[in-house]
Amino acid sequence: MSENAPKKEYKKPSVLAVLKESDGSALSFNYANAVNFLSYGFLHLSLLKNHELANKEPTDITIDDIKHTRFSFPEELVFEAMGYGSSEKTYARKAILKITHALKKMDIGINSKSLVGEFDVNNHNGFTTFVATAAFEDGFLHIETAQTLLYSLLTQERIFTGLVDFHHFKKQYAPNLYQLAMDMIENESKTETEWLAVSTLCDKLGVKTASYRNDGRRLKEKVLAPALEVFKENNVFEYELSIETANQDKKKKRGGQSITHFKIIAKRKEISSSDQILNFGSTRRSTLEAAIEALGVEGRGNIPKIIDEECLGTDGKPNIEFLEWAIQRGFQVQEWKRFSSDKNAQKGQRDAAKKGEKTYGFFGHWRKNILGASRQDWLRKDKLLGVLVDNLNNALSDYQRVVAKQELKKVIEKALLLDFLTSLEENEVVFATFRDKFGRWLHKELPATHAKYANGEYGASLKELSGKGYSSLLLYADDNYSLFGIDGFIEYQSKILLDPNDQRWELELQAILRPA
Repeated sequence: MSENAPKKEYKKPSVLAVLKESDGSALSFNYANAVNFLSYGFLHLSLLKNHELANKEPTDITIDDIKHTRFSFPEELVFEAMGYGSSEKTYARKAILKITHALKKMDIGINSKSLVGEFDVNNHNGFTTFVATAAFEDGFLHIETAQTLLYSLLTQERIFTGLVDFHHFKKQYAPNLYQLAMDMIENESKTETEWLAVSTLCDKLGVKTASYRNDGRRLKEKVLAPALEVFKENNVFEYELSIETANQDKKKKRGGQSITHFKIIAKRKEISSSDQILNFGSTRRSTLEAAIEALGVEGRGNIPKIIDEECLGTDGKPNIEFLEWAIQRGFQVQEWKRFSSDKNAQKGQRDAAKKGEKTYGFFGHWRKNILGASRQDWLRKDKLLGVLVDNLNNALSDYQRVVAKQELKKVIEKALLLDFLTSLEENEVVFATFRDKFGRWLHKELPATHAKYANGEYGASLKELSGKGYSSLLLYADDNYSLFGIDGFIEYQSKILLDPNDQRWELELQAILRPA
């Protein structure tokens, strides 16, 4: 494998660097929980609703790619994710609006790695507003955010891929303590820190209370002990943390009880992956329900049934990866003109019905032909991809394994499409017919995209589009030629294992074999 190949970054499921107040103190737990919930929701919904964004590398995303800045979340799930009971609706709405109003007034600083706190001209590349507007209406929390915030979430190294349900942290300083441990494990490949002076540890955790900063024993009892108990009692955390203490200043020795330094130690728990960091909680579910609602569900009461009964995996539980794929495919297909809500498109559907042609309302089409008809084939391919990933590297974390499967799926689809186009080229007439049909399909279903295609903005040939994984060409080939079935995946599973250095997938395999 080429040593000069660029390294592909896989985002790890670490807790985000929690925002701090302007004086460096940690946000209160309720505020940190809200920041995490909204950030995850903004990011997740952006990728579900915009297939072009989801298929781009973070370094290739531009701010102009971001079209949607308004998001809606079911209020019942917002209450649950943010720690409020459903019987306290009035109180919960007031409390959440108070928090979002405070976030609106914060200027969030941006650097090359993450959102890091209030704006500091000396340390940050820029700043953004977290919340522009917020309102509860018709059973939803409607939030408008800034385009710059979404751009930062989508393109930075440190992204909101940590615990889906942040409320498990419970204590104010627990998130920053866990972040410290994850940085150590992931960036330094260590399981314990160096000795940290009390003041240094306080700075990292955002502890500003003088009585804790000046007394290691009080810091241990009032800050560290409650946070450590959180990780011990809850199996959604992959690691249990502990501390060692030391007195490295003999002048402060008081009956052997003085503490001047701490060491943080992390130990991986032996628990099932279903209990670990990729848990399916209320935060993740709220974004999925919001996405299904945006697809045009016929009756909001159908949403739980769709999630809990119509996207089951082989284990009899909802397969969330499949549901996310189906939602993303739904938003992609929803752009087709036949499903448009404008009057001309509706007239076209009526005219087609008069001619005896089959027509669908969009949500019915999605539920039957994407969610229903694709499930078994998707699950078979997912199982095969899992076997392929494990053969290449069986030491990946759960999160890295999910990302690796997604990358290999793209690789195989591009290879199958390129094979198909190469076979068509053997007959000029056949190839020209395919090209013309694709052009007419684009013109009919995606006129704006067709204009770019006709102007050569996507490359000079269909093979160029295939190599780039051009989404409309992939979708057209899948919809009209059924190119990406299980047989093709089986064929390329063998090819990849036999020749991992093939240039068609060399870079993707390098990222899987040596993840960041």
